[in-house]
Amino acid sequence: MNDKVFITMEAGPNHHGLESAMDLVEIASRSGADAIKFQMTNPDKLMRDKEVLFQYQIMNKDGTTSLSRKPLYDLLKERELSKEELILVKRSCDALGLKFFCTALWEDQVTFLSAIGCDTVKICSSDINNKQLLTAAAMSGMSVQIDTGNAFLHEIAEAVHVLDHHGAEDVIIHHCPSGYPAITPKINLSFIRTLISTFGCTVAYSDHSPDFYADIAAIAIGARMIEKTITTDMTQDGPEHCFSLEEERACEFVRVMREIEISLGAGIKKIDQVNVDGRMIGRRSISASKDLLPGEMLTEDNTDFTRPEVWGGISPNDNFVYGRMVKSFIKRGELIKRSDI
Repeated sequence: MNDKVFITMEAGPNHHGLESAMDLVEIASRSGADAIKFQMTNPDKLMRDKEVLFQYQIMNKDGTTSLSRKPLYDLLKERELSKEELILVKRSCDALGLKFFCTALWEDQVTFLSAIGCDTVKICSSDINNKQLLTAAAMSGMSVQIDTGNAFLHEIAEAVHVLDHHGAEDVIIHHCPSGYPAITPKINLSFIRTLISTFGCTVAYSDHSPDFYADIAAIAIGARMIEKTITTDMTQDGPEHCFSLEEERACEFVRVMREIEISLGAGIKKIDQVNVDGRMIGRRSISASKDLLPGEMLTEDNTDFTRPEVWGGISPNDNFVYGRMVKSFIKRGELIKRSDI
């Protein structure tokens, strides 16, 4: 990671096969994002109980939302991409200059992602206690990102310890509030500061809200990566479509994040010539508040500080002038220079 805020578009939960995955790659590229993230799944291996229901919100055509329930197995199955399809997605990203990120659920998936040149592997929050997976990720040579979700701080610390112990050189910790969408009282952006001060590594913010406010604040308090979910259509059926960004909003999102990034500056106060000139207009120099005769002593009663400040003038900080005499006649309202006393 560098000083630039890194913007990742999350595509993993919002495609329904190769064609829609490719559409999301195009959207991410046109938005100006730095990367796009997908998720490797294997629902047949992962889900012991294929009837477990998952509840989520969907957006209706009129802009309202309603609750939907669907077997988690079915939701995962819909977004499953084969290794061959992921290779095609990766090639498309490469052609567009877009970095390809991916979540892995199994050690062999980590190996596969490393083999195809994936830029970074991500571990989802539900696997933060999966030492075998963390170890494989750390030893892969890839950058490792970890979601924290509902994890306690000590669980995050244990995960980071595993990664460090097994040689992970670039660890990125995501503050990822739970909820689909996340509700404002539970976003807890201040935890970003806690992660930064505790671990001293790059901290990211994974946003599950439909607007930009939390992302702006996250950057302002130190997040160096933002992950935002994108979709081709917010009204599609699925857990994350209703709060994801369609293309126009995705483009606006990147533009706003870049403006915030620029506005934060480098933390060093610099004044350009335009501001120097403006500062002199607003500041003051000493002048005569009445006609002054040669030999007359300067006091608060016969002087004033007026705009603009000029080179060679005397500022309000230079109180040494009081009690000194002027050399020659100075007309009321004229500037008093150092050479005049």
